[in-house]
Amino acid sequence: VQDAPRSGRPSTSVTEQTIDAVRKIIEDDPHSIYQQIEAILGISSTAINTIIHDYLNLRKVCARWVSHTLTNDQKQLRVQFCRRSLKRFEEGRSRRVFDIITGDESWFYHYDPELKEQSKVWMSTTDPRPTKVHRNKSAENRMVAILS
Repeated sequence: VQDAPRSGRPSTSVTEQTIDAVRKIIEDDPHSIYQQIEAILGISSTAINTIIHDYLNLRKVCARWVSHTLTNDQKQLRVQFCRRSLKRFEEGRSRRVFDIITGDESWFYHYDPELKEQSKVWMSTTDPRPTKVHRNKSAENRMVAILS
């Protein structure tokens, strides 16, 4: 079996250099899009698609929204408060444990929401899905325990 001669030049877009270049662009900016990569490398979107999906084995996913996250300090403060309350209860100094009312939390933030398309990042098929927190550093919140 032999290849018959044909007109046109062979495809030279998908090479080790272009694969490495696309890999570096995506590592530098996981939010990059086909048009940006095309402009930087000067290769077709078909070649970029082949490199991203067939050679680099990547997919573009949206980050999962998380309402809030606690810092390690905030978690530690909650644990300390609970331990102090239990210690006082066990020593008989307080019966306030029975007065604690728990309920659902309400969190209100003012922020400019990111579009779904803006949150998409290139991920390996084996990586866990990324998360994003909708809270600005300037937004404050407080945990309040009301004892009666």
